[in-house]
This record gives sequence, structure tokens and C-alpha cells, in this order.
Amino acid sequence: MAAGGAQNAKGSAKPNPPSGGHRHVGGFRRTSYVSIIVQRNPALDRFRKPLEGDRKADIINRLKTARGHIEHILVMVDEDAYVLDLLRQVAAVRGAVDATTRVALRHYFERVFADAVRAGDIEPAVDELMSALTFLRQID
Repeated sequence: MAAGGAQNAKGSAKPNPPSGGHRHVGGFRRTSYVSIIVQRNPALDRFRKPLEGDRKADIINRLKTARGHIEHILVMVDEDAYVLDLLRQVAAVRGAVDATTRVALRHYFERVFADAVRAGDIEPAVDELMSALTFLRQID
């Protein structure tokens, strides 16, 4: 096993992820969550603003709703629930997560993208926007 690495289910060594889940590639800071890699352009860092106020509360509420649905799904599976009832709950989770994504993207467009374009940083803003559109691929 590699030094400091963990083992997967088959006992093979797997490397430790980079600290913070970030790595720099080609001048971009890449952030990886699950299988989605987003190119985060460090030139736009001065425009980044955290979620706050009603928007932050909205996202937290939507994610807690999704978590509640997932917890309910786990109970249903343990209790051998009818598969169509499980699928209905999975659809509810997807809806909550999709709505969360839309709220977060609105924040990005209003607080990062628009500010960067107004400041004349059009090329890095468009590059990062193209990367952000990855999230829209599966959103209705």
C-alpha cells in the first residue's frame, strides 16, 4: 500500500486525495466532488462571495429536505417497501437537489459572473461559466 494511502474494498492501495479536494491544472484550480470536475479560475477569486442570508437559508432547507427523503428511503428499503414507492422518494430527492443547484447557480451568475464581466474580466468569466454549465447538464 502507498504511504498514507487507504485501501479500497478489494484491498488495493488508493492514493490520498489532494488536501481540500483541490489541485491546480493548467492555470486553473480544479475542484472535484464525486465525478464532476469544475475548472475554478483563480483570476476570479476576488469576485467570489459566500452564500448568505435568505439564499443560504434556502439552500440549507432544500438540502435538509433531500436528506430527510434519503433517510426515509433507507427506512423503506429496510422495511421492504414497494419499489415504485422507493422511486417516488428518489424523484423527490432529485427534485430537492436540482432546486438547490438552480439556487446556487443563480448566486454564481449574480455574484461572480456578472461582477467579473462588469469589471472587464470577460474571458476568465466565460471560461469558468463554460465549466459551470456542466451542472446544468442534468437539471430540468
